Amino acid sequence: MNHLVGDPCPLLDEFNPDYVQVINDGYYMNRFHEYKWGNMPASYHDGATALSYADGHAATHHWKVTGEHGTIRPPVKGAVGGIVPAKPRTDFQWIIDHSSVLK
Repeated sequence: MNHLVGDPCPLLDEFNPDYVQVINDGYYMNRFHEYKWGNMPASYHDGATALSYADGHAATHHWKVTGEHGTIRPPVKGAVGGIVPAKPRTDFQWIIDHSSVLK
């Protein structure tokens, strides 16, 4: 993981004082059992995002849900805050299906 992703802490300023830290905290968290976005996925690449996996492969996925509560949203400085219900569940289910399996 890029060391400039996540909470900058004092070490970022100590080791890289001229560079900006990006994203928020270095991990992507959602509430699968509640169908709620904890972190909205990116959609500014033609309505898509790219995910990388532990096995080294990466995949691009085009989101399906548009509208006021959709997954496709314009980029906003500071991002989308708070927990966002996944309604409809189409894109959220895709994330579940491509992230993990039930215990």
